[in-house]
Amino acid sequence: MIFLSKAKILAILPYQGLKNRLLETAKKHDDVEVHAFVGDMIEGVEVVKSISQENYSVILSRAGTASLIEQVVNIPVIDIGISIYDMLRAIRLSQSYEGKFAIVGFPMITKYAVLINDLLEYQLNIFTVNDTSEILECLNKLKDIGFELIVGDMITVNNARRVGLNTILVTSGEESIDAALTQCIKWHIHNEKLNEHNKLLRSILHKLNQGICVFSLQKELLYSMEPAAISDHLRIQSELHKYVDTVITNNDLKLIKKIGDNSFFINASILNYNDIKSVAFFYEIVPDIFKPKNRLVTYRNLDDAPSVNLETFPYTSIALKKAMEYVTRFSTTSLPIVIYGPRGCGKDSFAYAIYRKSIFQFNPLITVDCKFASGKLWASLLESEKSPLNRAHFTVYFKNLHLLTDAQQAELESYLENTYIQKRNRLIFSFVYDSSTTFVKGSLMYYICNVLGSLSLLVPTLNERTDDIPNLATLYLNELNSKMGKQVIGLQINALKALKEHHWENNLDQFKKVIQKLFVMTDSPYISEQLTCEVLEKDSPLVGTSQNNIPIDLSGTLDEITKNIIKLILEQENMNQSKAAKRLNISRSTLWKKLQ
Repeated sequence: MIFLSKAKILAILPYQGLKNRLLETAKKHDDVEVHAFVGDMIEGVEVVKSISQENYSVILSRAGTASLIEQVVNIPVIDIGISIYDMLRAIRLSQSYEGKFAIVGFPMITKYAVLINDLLEYQLNIFTVNDTSEILECLNKLKDIGFELIVGDMITVNNARRVGLNTILVTSGEESIDAALTQCIKWHIHNEKLNEHNKLLRSILHKLNQGICVFSLQKELLYSMEPAAISDHLRIQSELHKYVDTVITNNDLKLIKKIGDNSFFINASILNYNDIKSVAFFYEIVPDIFKPKNRLVTYRNLDDAPSVNLETFPYTSIALKKAMEYVTRFSTTSLPIVIYGPRGCGKDSFAYAIYRKSIFQFNPLITVDCKFASGKLWASLLESEKSPLNRAHFTVYFKNLHLLTDAQQAELESYLENTYIQKRNRLIFSFVYDSSTTFVKGSLMYYICNVLGSLSLLVPTLNERTDDIPNLATLYLNELNSKMGKQVIGLQINALKALKEHHWENNLDQFKKVIQKLFVMTDSPYISEQLTCEVLEKDSPLVGTSQNNIPIDLSGTLDEITKNIIKLILEQENMNQSKAAKRLNISRSTLWKKLQ
């Protein structure tokens, strides 16, 4: 059997003779290196504390000293102990003494004496103590009733001498020492193999570029492994530390979290080894092509609070109340859901509310905004092995489906049909219902609604829920106060009335833009009716898009001006590339090239 190094043994022995015999016996073993010191009981513990144990495989000691040392070190302690032959030798020596003798000691010493006494039918006087505090009392009683000689281990012998008794020390013979050394070598070989195994596992994990942090249930860091590709380890550990209680409560947790300069996929679970539980976090960097900066794919977690939380929103309109009843019912199922409504009506908030109520709420919400589905990024999302769509137990939200080209719709339908993503994840879809009759009646929507069996949720327009406008305005103003450092308290009663009577063509998007403009323009704690009416009179989703007032920067190069014009037409056509290309009398491929 091959191992990498000698077994380095730290020996703390209760008497000099045992040290000498150990060193002599160790010479017969080429695979050990022994550093031996003399120290009994507490004295032996102090010797261990004064020596660094880092370079030793094991500690070798005897009897009570070994037990005490075991309580203060983190490496194995092996007891040389005594054999039945050691005890028999001590008894035979004692029987040559003509006075009364007794065997006194801890159970590990006296058990052999009891065995010999029974087997050989001796009439031995055997006294067992369980604590060092009992030894002197026991010895004094024995002296008082006429005992003259005490047989025992080092601590018993030392105390017996102090009270004036003669002693015989039970010594460990060569066979006991040799057996202990063999045990040390076996432990060392096992430990070396274990270390090599751990090195192999570490090297494999490093190749995977995956980090690991393990915490105790008391949030103490037990283990960490940081691949070279991941930096800022202390910040990562600090962030993961916050989620220990959540993992303990829910048994597992999945997150996509931005920490420092990187976003990470984080997977946490409870480990149970030898009935000792701990919390393990495994994390890896989100691939560059799927980082939030690319806008096609974004991530949210349960603790990412929305600006308007529909779960706690005090809605008063019947339309919103009915929609929220659907949210509650739909959340309890695992079926896909289609959310539809006019532009700007808050479909994202409903998707997030469904996510927060579902069984996958402790795993991330992945949002795929089809508005930004283009080129290699879209292809990578559907084809790459590292795509977030390949993960399991996530909520995946495809928004703005109506902005996909015909080819992209066909690609997404094929992906849904061939990957069974709906079996691994919760799917939510959304689109603007009045965007295109062709899209609504197209193959992709037929597949989503009929083949996948999706539930449908119609989001009410803001004009259908004007009773909610005061609460919405309060929440948006609070958000603006936090961002801009002002203290706008609210709107005057007639200002709120004007907002409720206004026709909101672009729903919440338009409403938020109006509130923001009012916030910026007001100089008083309350937004006045006059200012509100002025802003509403000038506000129109069509302002700035007429041929006489096109908001295009004409100071750039011809290519830059062309790109700005194409972007404007795309916005007017709800990002529908086919319609934009038709208006510009160019092909979709030409349109795409001019945008690059």
